[in-house]
Amino acid sequence: GVSESTVVRFSSELGFSGYPELQAQIRETVRHVVGQYPEILQMHGFYVEEAARAVSFDIMLDYEIENASELTGAISTELTKRFPDYQFFINIDRDFSE
Repeated sequence: GVSESTVVRFSSELGFSGYPELQAQIRETVRHVVGQYPEILQMHGFYVEEAARAVSFDIMLDYEIENASELTGAISTELTKRFPDYQFFINIDRDFSE
């Protein structure tokens, strides 16, 4: 794994006071980007694995959406532009309720 001092140093290099501030910024950015898509009904399960520099979260899509992989690709591309040192994993849930 990655030592705590390495994580703090990395966070500081990015202009954050520490890892919790960096994690909060990533979460807020993910919420903002996801919020731009009305076909996404909900986001949940947000998790940052700092050692692997990986972020995962679930999105619930309207059941009528047909281009889910295109949508997740666009979101992932936007997030990677903002946080190039991280990988983003988006899990799709579908809403089948009426």
